[in-house]
Amino acid sequence: MKRILPYAACPKILAGISLCALLSSCTVKEQKSVSLMIAPDLHHLSQSLYDENAASFQEMMKTNDGKLTEYSRRILEALKEEVIRKKPDALLLPGDLTFNGEMASLKEVSEVCAQIEGAGTDVIVLPGNHDVRYGGCYSYLSEKAEKAQDISESDFREVMKDYGFAQ
Repeated sequence: MKRILPYAACPKILAGISLCALLSSCTVKEQKSVSLMIAPDLHHLSQSLYDENAASFQEMMKTNDGKLTEYSRRILEALKEEVIRKKPDALLLPGDLTFNGEMASLKEVSEVCAQIEGAGTDVIVLPGNHDVRYGGCYSYLSEKAEKAQDISESDFREVMKDYGFAQ
């Protein structure tokens, strides 16, 4: 029997269909279109966790998939400005919010989410494989990378409770 999609893709597809159905049913009296922005894979690394001149940061940039890491704050700010400017009904952040599961990075993303919601756009987040118990979260402030505080499942739920986890 030939499979069209791998099993791993099925939960993501079902989640997407469910989200579309939920958003399309968000009318009370009249039909209204719903606008949605999606920003996957932010991979934000808090500036408190790296020094661009540190040997460990330079090594990570050369050997890992961190080519845009030094721009992650600017990317996050540009996303916030774009969402506030366009005013969609909702912003979906489907996973990999953090570079490698650093608590400091998640808290910064949460602060930006609060600013976006304060401007009138609902924010919905989903954890990705880089966000919870990733095991590779480090700070890059000196010669050698050092372990940083990681994110547990309960940490993620607590920090992101206002963005889909407490509703």
